[in-house]
Amino acid sequence: MKHRYSIHTIDLLGVSATSSPGYAALPTNVGIGPGLRHRSGLASTVAQRSRQSCRGRLPRLVLMSCLLVLGLGGQRLAAQQYPLFSNYWTQAYGFNPAITAPGEGVVVNAQYRHQWVGIEDAPITKIAAVQARVGRFGLGGYFFQDQAGALQRSGGTLLAAYRQPLGPQVHLSAGLAGGYYHLRLRPGTQVLDTEDQLVAMAMNGAWFPDFNAGIHLQAGNFFLGFSVPQLFQRRIRFGDGQSRTRLQRHYYLATGYSFRFGDDFQLQPSVLLKLGEGGSPQYEGSLRGIFVQRFWVGGSYRWQESAVALAGVQLNPRVELTYAYDFTTSGLRQVSHGSHEVGLTIRLGAEAVSDSDGDGTPDSRDRCPQEIGPRNNGGCPFDMFTDKGLDEEDDDGDGIWNSIDECPEIAGPYENKGCPWEDRDFDGIRDEIDECPGLAGVASNNGCPI
Repeated sequence: MKHRYSIHTIDLLGVSATSSPGYAALPTNVGIGPGLRHRSGLASTVAQRSRQSCRGRLPRLVLMSCLLVLGLGGQRLAAQQYPLFSNYWTQAYGFNPAITAPGEGVVVNAQYRHQWVGIEDAPITKIAAVQARVGRFGLGGYFFQDQAGALQRSGGTLLAAYRQPLGPQVHLSAGLAGGYYHLRLRPGTQVLDTEDQLVAMAMNGAWFPDFNAGIHLQAGNFFLGFSVPQLFQRRIRFGDGQSRTRLQRHYYLATGYSFRFGDDFQLQPSVLLKLGEGGSPQYEGSLRGIFVQRFWVGGSYRWQESAVALAGVQLNPRVELTYAYDFTTSGLRQVSHGSHEVGLTIRLGAEAVSDSDGDGTPDSRDRCPQEIGPRNNGGCPFDMFTDKGLDEEDDDGDGIWNSIDECPEIAGPYENKGCPWEDRDFDGIRDEIDECPGLAGVASNNGCPI
């Protein structure tokens, strides 16, 4: 069904008076599209026409828009943010390019978000990406589309990151992203006044470049990242150039830690701080638990905005599904049924690992490949050793039973089959991460002599 919009409806529906992951908070921020800030007569035109239209009799949709905008009173028009997803770590490359391709193989990711279900023409965001690691470089790109009211922003971005090891399990990454986007009136939108110059400009839209930069530190189970989307604050000209807007620079700071409780459970708290120039900071804290490296559940809270339920499942070593539901806590909760978000991740090229029972222990190391059990028990339930006739002893006390321990007399990690990591050149850097395992070197040079 196509809706008919007057010029006032276009202006007002394009203005997202929102408090979502991707948009600015209702009490302070309004914009005509993701990342845009009014710098000319376009803003005053919108405000003036909306006030005039609300004085008369209006359709329900227009009236709702008027109430949203006029309810702001004399508040400042400010920027919206990059539309961040609730499961933001599955597409962290979108706000910090330094996290591009953190693992091996080729990764394809897609996410869809429908915000404020129950509100007509509420924002819908889609993103699809591909990433791959080549040596120390992470390369990728994504296509992005965001619809808010009658306006649509779409385009593509290329990503590049470089990872520099600083020591055992410590590396620093730096990344850059550059893309080209189109902001326009959503195709299929019908207007009442096609002669209006503002409508014509909105239908033609404007093309503009956008850039992003970031750094990311990973030290064992700890991470810290900082990024700056819309780095150069590009000006955008509409039509004849009389109406101009500007991309507003934003700052993102993210940190977190992964607490491991054995091989089968992890607890990951994280904090994300978002700040736009001239705006108020937005805080988000999250916590998720990961079970047998396959299932995870969690939640997050955005200050004065929403509470979020998160979940994910790894269907097999290559495919992962994620879901999020936002419980709106702002004033919009009276008219919204929350927000839904789904994601799909597919890993290609990396070695596929068979795990028949899905307990996180590969079949090649699983003493009970058809029975779910913990890793330190050989992939078997603890009460099955008698039935299976397996050895229950652990002579070296490393938590790996002798029956699956390739070094049963010497303690070592499960990842190395129960054997200690080797360091043939005795430089304190394990051979697995030492680029010169036969020559003593330093960590700053990846284990090689300077």
